[in-house]
Amino acid sequence: MDADSIASELRDEGVDYVAVNMAISEINMPELLESQGFSIWRDFTARKLEPVVSEGPYVLFRLGEEKALSIRLSSSPSSEMFSKSTGMEDKASI
Repeated sequence: MDADSIASELRDEGVDYVAVNMAISEINMPELLESQGFSIWRDFTARKLEPVVSEGPYVLFRLGEEKALSIRLSSSPSSEMFSKSTGMEDKASI
């Protein structure tokens, strides 16, 4: 399974949004997934999810279509996180 097939299956099931606790996923994902699975997760989040709103470590993502990769990586001792901007942050709230 790859990022494209995950997104396709989610769309087929009617999923439009995905909520993620980024603090938990940073800690647990590398331990729960083998290296290849973690790479697929990172590819999926980078290419298929568009951030809508965030509050603390929680991010609500819209399941989007294929788009150009535009992420900024910042290193941390335990992992790497990505950040993207939709330009809608001021209009959104939880």
